[in-house]
Amino acid sequence: MPGKRICYLQRRMQPIANIMRARPVWLVAASVLVGGALNASFVVVNTHLFLPLFLDSIFTACVAALFGWLPGLFTGLWTNLACEIMLGFPMTVLPFAICNMSTGLIVGLMSERGQFRSGLNALVGVLLVTVSNSVLGALIATFLYGGITGSAAVDYVVVGLLAAGRQLFSATFLARIPANLVDKGIAVVAAYVLLFYVTRRLAGPPPRRQAWGHR
Repeated sequence: MPGKRICYLQRRMQPIANIMRARPVWLVAASVLVGGALNASFVVVNTHLFLPLFLDSIFTACVAALFGWLPGLFTGLWTNLACEIMLGFPMTVLPFAICNMSTGLIVGLMSERGQFRSGLNALVGVLLVTVSNSVLGALIATFLYGGITGSAAVDYVVVGLLAAGRQLFSATFLARIPANLVDKGIAVVAAYVLLFYVTRRLAGPPPRRQAWGHR
């Protein structure tokens, strides 16, 4: 039955998550470096295409889900530093590292505590990460850049909200909610699917159903 299969996976996921976090240091470090570099590559492409997303935290969430909150934090920090290196240090990306790090922290803590094991958990994760990134991003954009960073398509929405009479922080915050909801939704769901897939691979097949007459 589907319910029995889900319960089986949930029972197996916590020890498997512990195994993943017990991997050699070199593997965790390599995951952080590669994950951050891939995130940064996506950001550079996004910057040139000026898409209405950020695409900076898919691998942050994945590393955090598999290895915990601390590797997630480092992946988020390295992502934004790598972006600055690739873009020639415009200093419009590094200050937002705290947003990326919050993604790693939230997903990592949820994974470590066994609260990233169902579709509902993933939905809660999406909402938490969306709110944290929107609030932190709005604060940074407001107080460091006057609301306009010049490096994200969300700036157009900010300008529109300001023209409509919104206060600066309100405009920068509201403009980031839909962008982060989609962007961080992609990241968190990708991390959830990856963790679920790894869990199934390590846990093996669930117990087979018994025939009705042999119960």
